[in-house]
Amino acid sequence: MAPLAETVARSVTVITALAAVFGYSPAAALAKEALASDGRVADLVERQGLLEAAELEKLLTPSRLTGV
Repeated sequence: MAPLAETVARSVTVITALAAVFGYSPAAALAKEALASDGRVADLVERQGLLEAAELEKLLTPSRLTGV
């Protein structure tokens, strides 16, 4: 994984992109869980069956998140 993509993947700030999908409270709970477990938000979302990997990849692409 490229350095930027890995940095984004490990950051809980990506939860803002998912808040529109899940709503604020569920997204906040995912962020808290990711912080507590030192895990990736995307891994939690996928494990919980909330989104498919392909959809997550689209939503959490660094260029989409940054507008670059």
